[in-house]
Amino acid sequence: MATKENKEKKPDIPTVTASSHRPKVPTGTMTELRAIQPPVPALEADDLDIRAYHEQYIDPHVQSASAFIKRSGIDHFMQEHHNASKETRGRKETIPFHAILVAMWLVASTGGNLWMTNIRDVLFHKINDRSRHALGITYPNRPTHPHHQARNDKASDADRRWDEASERAVARTVQRMLRTIDPSVLPKNRNLPYSELLEKARPLTLAEQQELQARLDWVCNRLLETAFKTLPRRIRRKYKGSACIDGTPMRLSSKGRGVENEECSADPDGGFYRRGGDHSETGGFGKSFYALDISLLVAVDCHHGDKQYMPALPLAMTTDRPGVDPAGAARRIFAYIEQAGYPVRWLAGDLLYTDQKAEKFQTAAREIGYKPVLGYGPKHHGLQGTHKTGATMVEGNWFCPHMPEPLVNATVDRRNPDKDQRISHEEWQQRIDQRATYALRGKETRRDDGSQRFGCPASGANPTAACSLKPKSERDRPTKQPDGSVIDARPTINPGKTIGDEHPPVCKQDTITIRPGDKETFDRYWQDLMYGGVQHHTTYVRLRQAQEGVHGFAKAHAAQALDNPQARLVRGKAAQSLFAAFLLAAASVAKIRTFLHTAETDAAGERWVERAPLTSALRTPPGDKDPDAEPDPPPGELPEAA
Repeated sequence: MATKENKEKKPDIPTVTASSHRPKVPTGTMTELRAIQPPVPALEADDLDIRAYHEQYIDPHVQSASAFIKRSGIDHFMQEHHNASKETRGRKETIPFHAILVAMWLVASTGGNLWMTNIRDVLFHKINDRSRHALGITYPNRPTHPHHQARNDKASDADRRWDEASERAVARTVQRMLRTIDPSVLPKNRNLPYSELLEKARPLTLAEQQELQARLDWVCNRLLETAFKTLPRRIRRKYKGSACIDGTPMRLSSKGRGVENEECSADPDGGFYRRGGDHSETGGFGKSFYALDISLLVAVDCHHGDKQYMPALPLAMTTDRPGVDPAGAARRIFAYIEQAGYPVRWLAGDLLYTDQKAEKFQTAAREIGYKPVLGYGPKHHGLQGTHKTGATMVEGNWFCPHMPEPLVNATVDRRNPDKDQRISHEEWQQRIDQRATYALRGKETRRDDGSQRFGCPASGANPTAACSLKPKSERDRPTKQPDGSVIDARPTINPGKTIGDEHPPVCKQDTITIRPGDKETFDRYWQDLMYGGVQHHTTYVRLRQAQEGVHGFAKAHAAQALDNPQARLVRGKAAQSLFAAFLLAAASVAKIRTFLHTAETDAAGERWVERAPLTSALRTPPGDKDPDAEPDPPPGELPEAA
């Protein structure tokens, strides 16, 4: 037998890493560089025409944009409030609100920056006199048109004065327009000490600020609604009301100031967005940036299967500082959804919304008809509470108090930090399916006050399980099985030990009633679909992925580029919110065009696109991140029309 000394030593194999093996091309000496440098011939370019050419919008472009703004009604809305705020009639405006909004829509939908200069250029250089007259513009034209000005000719003093004056006129009109919807009281554009800033604040009462916030939300949401309704009616009817709500940061171009800084930012309406936690200035972790938070509700086609019958589109929005009352932002969105008469069904959100107080988010959502589809993190898994009737809430659903502990802790065991003790995804799914045996059955639809009657599986005239605590359930109930045999295949519930001195009401009575407010925890976690079940899991993942896809599209799409703060230089919550609404509406129209261009038509005349498979995403417990599961596909890998 070979001894340890006789064994040959294995040669050391060097570790291959980027730091040691990544190729690096050395730079030679100047002599060597001169020898390999390609010849650089002389270049004459001073005779090239470099005049500024303005993209021209023909009359149909302007007419279409004008019809879009008129259909939304935001021009008339802001003009009415502006007229009502004027003490004296004054002279007629030379640049109407309607013209400004048309220019904004043309810029947003064609990939321009929402600068005052670009809006001015649209109104005076990119449309003809006929379109200007149709928009009601009476401001005088530039003395010399840029198209007729040679490259080496200096602009006349009159031209320069007109350029400056016309841009100021556009900016003044924009400010008058924004003032009708601006809930912010803080002055902009100056870095002032907060003490001095507050002295210069607008004298608005809290009620007036709330009213102006409602106006701002109305204007933004009307733009999104108008874009949504450009979907052909037949496709739009496919929308059954399922949606996802989430916040996404919108970077601001202004430099931020910390919450402890005595000096304010030039855009004091913003705040620092932090990764993780509630994203507020004092929460989260990691890098931060100065931003406004857009709370966005996205409409999603939640049909199951591999066909998608409409694109995911932004439906309603509101803005605030990052992490400031996300539940309040959601309620403002719900109020608009209810007033607009949209259908409502399933509503998903990330863990930030799961953790909100029930009366501020979940109950408000249910009041207008939404049914929350919630995800849970590690702190939410397993037993979430016991009702006074003895019914237990496990991950959002009501169960028999005698459900076996392995089923109660299915997700806890799936997330066990000790990998040796962690169950597999397949075993987790098995346990989730087995929970159905112990689930309480709703005896009626939920009443107007939110209460509902439930019975245990062994109760009623048709018990689905047998239990010794309900003698009637133990009577033989043979039924025909798939293999043709006729047997009683119902599961048997083993009550085991009693709870306290006697059995709880859920075990003694045929039905129990559970009411909202019995315990805040119950209202927060209660959901209609069985957590982790096929319908719950698929619905949650589909809604969440659609939301992330819309965020990614609006931020990364070359035309809208919502993530580019340099394209939105006007400061203030009202301006930034309005710009975001224009960009999101333009992104919505772009997605609709893509869908209509790529969709196939089936035998029934319905248009559809193929969905991306959800296989890998379905290996993650809803709302959680599993270390063993494959990561969710990033939004960039979803089809463009998703």
